[in-house]
Amino acid sequence: MVSLMNSIDEIVKTANKYKVLALEVRKEFTRLRFKQDDDIRELYFHITKNITRELKKSGLSKFDRKKLNKILKVVDRETDTLNKELVKNFNKYLKLNIDTSSIYSKSILAKATEDAGIARLSKDIIYKMFEDSSYRTLKAYYDKTKDGLLLSDAIWLKSQQYRDTIKSILQASISEGKDCVKVAKSLETYVKKGRKTFVDKYPNMINRIGNRVPQKLNYEALRLARTEMTAAYGAGVLASANISPASQALKFMLSIAHPKTDICDEICLCDDFGLGKGVYPINEAPAYPFHPNCLCIVMTVELQPEELVQRLLRWNSDPWTEPSIEYWYQDVYLNYIE
Repeated sequence: MVSLMNSIDEIVKTANKYKVLALEVRKEFTRLRFKQDDDIRELYFHITKNITRELKKSGLSKFDRKKLNKILKVVDRETDTLNKELVKNFNKYLKLNIDTSSIYSKSILAKATEDAGIARLSKDIIYKMFEDSSYRTLKAYYDKTKDGLLLSDAIWLKSQQYRDTIKSILQASISEGKDCVKVAKSLETYVKKGRKTFVDKYPNMINRIGNRVPQKLNYEALRLARTEMTAAYGAGVLASANISPASQALKFMLSIAHPKTDICDEICLCDDFGLGKGVYPINEAPAYPFHPNCLCIVMTVELQPEELVQRLLRWNSDPWTEPSIEYWYQDVYLNYIE
């Protein structure tokens, strides 16, 4: 496993004089991940509480087929709510992750142009460029498909899995002979504690439902969220690199949570282009993330501040001494001049 210090050292080494900014951006990416996890867990618990609240209205009366049919209508209703709320959650965090992904490259280029003091380059225009890039990245993300599914389809499948799992537990509960309050508590135990505690507390239940109950009710939604937010962040980093003359390459690093050797090691530790381990030309970057739940780190390799300012000044004096900046100016920057 990669140590915390090694992971931080890699970011600091790659960022060099931008290390504070790089660590701040990584911290924000991590904060968003944990916050979204918490929001999804809370959503699942809240939706389940709505169902168990209805169950508890029947008190200590036996849970039977008639009560099952009644509560299944509530389950369907709450599943629709879950799907709508998951869509809102994903929309919110997709935008936040893509916006965060542009901060590093945007800040570096904006600061350098300000330090160079070149009249024909405006920090406001640079900000506008990156804002537009983030918007286009977000729009493209909604239109892409994976395994033939739009993201909205994948979210819908997770909500249906929730519905099917709850229905399986409720159907099995009829044979248990429990009252409605106890059935409600069994559902809450499962949502809060997961399958192991649920099985330990209700040992006969597992014989009836078998493997139809996942380890954690919200696991698949969390897994999808983590994968999609990482992909969105990576897409934003790549889009930012493509519009900044300061961005030279992309570097991929193993996460501190990397548990075992897999494709991540192959990609993050190779040096096929002679640029350093895990460093790829922008147009040769591998598809990212590398697998579901991948936590590998991606960041741009940027020109350091002194060199970037000097190149901008040379370009300002004679554009074709710095052709990459001149092409950027003509093909990207001028598109945002009104």
